[in-house]
Amino acid sequence: MSSKSTRPRWRFLVELPGAYNPSTRPGGLAESMWGRSWTLEREDGRQAVVHVEASPEALAAYLKGTLPQTARHAIQTEGRSAVERHLAEKRLPELIHITGGGVRRPR
Repeated sequence: MSSKSTRPRWRFLVELPGAYNPSTRPGGLAESMWGRSWTLEREDGRQAVVHVEASPEALAAYLKGTLPQTARHAIQTEGRSAVERHLAEKRLPELIHITGGGVRRPR
């Protein structure tokens, strides 16, 4: 049995994400103005982009200091920490939402 995982591993191709307004992206949060896109690559060379969008409620809770820690950390890291939770998965989510209640992966 090999100690190397057979599961694909993803790595970030950029140090900083691209910033965008989700209301301009098809399927984006119409009421939000905070979005980040991260480009990643899997060991086999396949690339993917993960969008991280914060709702207005999340941004307001962040400013008030009432946002849950995982969501607060996601905003502070430009969404990177939210993406890092999925690096061992075969397929990355296309979109991650930061809401007033935490970090969510839309279904």
